[in-house]
Amino acid sequence: MGCFRIYLTNAPRSTFEDGYKSKKILKQNWIPLKPDSVEFNVDGTTASIRDNGTVLIKGKNQPATYTVRAQTKLRGITGIRLDTVLDDSLPSKGPGRGMFGNFVISKIEVDANPLFSDFSLPKSLEFPEKTVFNLRRKELISNNPFQLSRWRTRYYEETVIPAKAGIVIIDLWEENQCKKLTEIASKLIPRLNKVIQVARKMGFRIIHAPAGGLSYYESSPQRLALIHMKKFHAPEINHPFHLFLLPWSLTGRCECGPSRPCLRSWTSNNFSRKENNGIQIADNDLIIDPLDTDELYSICKNYGLSHLFYVGMATNICVQGHPAGMQKFSEIGLKCILIRDLTFGQSGNGYNPDTDRIDSTMTPERGDSIIVDYIERYLAPTVQSQEFLKYVFK
Repeated sequence: MGCFRIYLTNAPRSTFEDGYKSKKILKQNWIPLKPDSVEFNVDGTTASIRDNGTVLIKGKNQPATYTVRAQTKLRGITGIRLDTVLDDSLPSKGPGRGMFGNFVISKIEVDANPLFSDFSLPKSLEFPEKTVFNLRRKELISNNPFQLSRWRTRYYEETVIPAKAGIVIIDLWEENQCKKLTEIASKLIPRLNKVIQVARKMGFRIIHAPAGGLSYYESSPQRLALIHMKKFHAPEINHPFHLFLLPWSLTGRCECGPSRPCLRSWTSNNFSRKENNGIQIADNDLIIDPLDTDELYSICKNYGLSHLFYVGMATNICVQGHPAGMQKFSEIGLKCILIRDLTFGQSGNGYNPDTDRIDSTMTPERGDSIIVDYIERYLAPTVQSQEFLKYVFK
């Protein structure tokens, strides 16, 4: 696709659900949605966003996934409309980028989360003993390497008993070795607090895991509770599943720009590994060393946990790779799930560290989406934080 606009409406679906056939869809109050960003899963493609919300795509015409991120204050949304737009810069004026202005759309997916201005959990709110989460995973549908679409997205339901589940918060430090990543991490905190506030009420065990930051919590009740807990040794895996290296797992360290200035000034001791002060730690939470598999395994055994939901920074390095991370506990046999909008991977910005090339299409957001896609293919399902909040925002 070459040029398009997106509109929203909260009109009753019955007034437009039969679409263009009766022209009813054109009579509603459609509100333009101006994207905050547009990312792609391929190199060589860029987007410009105009003041009226129109998106113009340029670059190599190739199969791609477009990820459009936007915010709106419109409530009760019932419809999303995609309009294609002609533009003189496109072949045959578009609206596609094919030779004759043609294009093909194979699928549209929508993820939605509420915007919070004033959040408080109702005291009378009750949660079911079992909760159904809508998960997302990628499935391989063809072994033919020349087939363009070898993977498909599958959504399915997973029943979780909150009393037998935990949320593991990995390496959301007060500071990061990269200033840009520190900024990104701070933006996750408000939503994370709302999720863990709801999760505690549901019965989830909240587990904080700041690698290198345990000295700040040695005498805290949340740390002492773990130390005094009955110890279990994690089983040795005879035939462990070793995930192929995730994108940028060895190369991504700075996202401040192509010159990667933080790498030049970085040492292991020049930033605080204390968990971000904005994260709420409750009396019944626990604090572990994510570099020690046995600590998290002991919690799982003592509380009978079957599901672990992961959040945190450096999805492709720490969240999946720590001894208390997703890969290890998937090997052990727990059901591990990534909360994809409460994690962020380390990649590059204007520079692709895996190819060691300047790449104007490389953004932190695009890198993160590629990492999430990789995890959904080879390691574990993901979920949106909205799945925890759906009982509050109905």
